[in-house]
Amino acid sequence: MTRLPGLDPEVLADLRRREESERDPSRSRTDPTSWSPPAIVEHWPCRGGCNTMVGVTREAVDARNAGNAMLARRREKPIGRHEVVWCDDCNSRRRMT
Repeated sequence: MTRLPGLDPEVLADLRRREESERDPSRSRTDPTSWSPPAIVEHWPCRGGCNTMVGVTREAVDARNAGNAMLARRREKPIGRHEVVWCDDCNSRRRMT
């Protein structure tokens, strides 16, 4: 490590640990080529009314279910599958207006 005069000893210790960990082969680095989109688990109708079915992830299903559970506790109307997602075409048309 390069000598840096006048730095706080804690800062120097942190810099030293960082430099050592950069060479640590067990450190994982995310590889952007290994990314894959989340899995589609259901298809819901577009809320724009065009009857296009839009794929949704497990996270979307879980979020809607959690929201509906909260609404049920408050005795409010649940959110239907047709009220959640927009297809790409309807979404772009909606943004233009």
